[in-house]
Amino acid sequence: MKEKQSRLLRFREIRERGCPSRASVSRRVRDGSFPAPVQIGEHSIAWREHEIEQWLANRPRVSYAPAAAEPQSKPVVAPARGRPRRQPQAAATA
Repeated sequence: MKEKQSRLLRFREIRERGCPSRASVSRRVRDGSFPAPVQIGEHSIAWREHEIEQWLANRPRVSYAPAAAEPQSKPVVAPARGRPRRQPQAAATA
């Protein structure tokens, strides 16, 4: 089967499309959760555009809709520890 011809994207281009940092990309390539790059020179790599587009399309969507309001409860405050503090005494008037 013939592989789909696609543009090759350098890291700067995939970063502009919303991909993670260089370190995250390297880690995800190693664990198989990001497309592997193609060697295009002795010290150069690039990614196939269609693989990056497919990876981006398969990312989970985030909903920013407000969650259902839950009843507000008072925060639990731990009791004070140790000896109680002295209350300042009112100045005696002469």
